[in-house]
Amino acid sequence: MKKNSMATLEEKRKNAKRQSIVPQKKKKLKKAVIIIICIFVVLVVLYGALALVNMWLKGTDGKTGDGEQGEMNFNPDGILSVNYYEPDYSADIFTESEYLAKDRSLRFTDGNISIVLDEYTDDELDAGQKFFKNYFDAVTHGDYESYSEMIADGYSGNPNVYGANPKEKKFPMQRIYNVNIKKLAISDDENNVYNGRHAIFGIYEVSYCISKNDGEFRLGLPSDKTIPVIYQTATFIDESGEEKTVITTAYLYDDIAGMSEGNGAK
Repeated sequence: MKKNSMATLEEKRKNAKRQSIVPQKKKKLKKAVIIIICIFVVLVVLYGALALVNMWLKGTDGKTGDGEQGEMNFNPDGILSVNYYEPDYSADIFTESEYLAKDRSLRFTDGNISIVLDEYTDDELDAGQKFFKNYFDAVTHGDYESYSEMIADGYSGNPNVYGANPKEKKFPMQRIYNVNIKKLAISDDENNVYNGRHAIFGIYEVSYCISKNDGEFRLGLPSDKTIPVIYQTATFIDESGEEKTVITTAYLYDDIAGMSEGNGAK
């Protein structure tokens, strides 16, 4: 009888132990599930963030049918490139309601003064203002012949902006908008000479967007993005006695940083 009682007690202890282990296992399983869910949520958030960064780097405008045109990419060598839209020389951008709805005004800033060039006649504008008004008129209309006359014969600029020889460029109408021109400096020193003639040199920061950029006019610019360009101009009196302004060089802010580093190295 005593033996049976001892066996019964032992069985009860085992049952009690099993009953205490089961809740502990359930708690551990529940905790593990919660940890896995948290990790999954974190991974989803990270994936979403990386997708947004990737979309920004590609510079897609969200309107391309195949998700390829207009994107910015890195080639196998790590060099940034843009997959441009196909050039369309038959398109009349001034019949496109989507483009006409954009802000196509030309804003010019000189110190604390800012004006819209479109609201003035050429006679009311100075040489630099008049030049950029005519410059962007030629570009938007695909008038590459007039554009060519606005580029200096000895032009030397970053080839990743307008190519090595922009005077030879041909391009269709360009859907340019959000144009901002800022005058940075003007030099009318008597020693300024361009092609043997006295000239006024100007430095301007110019930024704009191009919808559906085809790369025929502007290189290295994803559609609907902005990358400012520094223009250096020369204004002089030409052989016919007319005032004329040309772009002598164009470069990016990265070029300035590179030149500064080079000077520091010396």
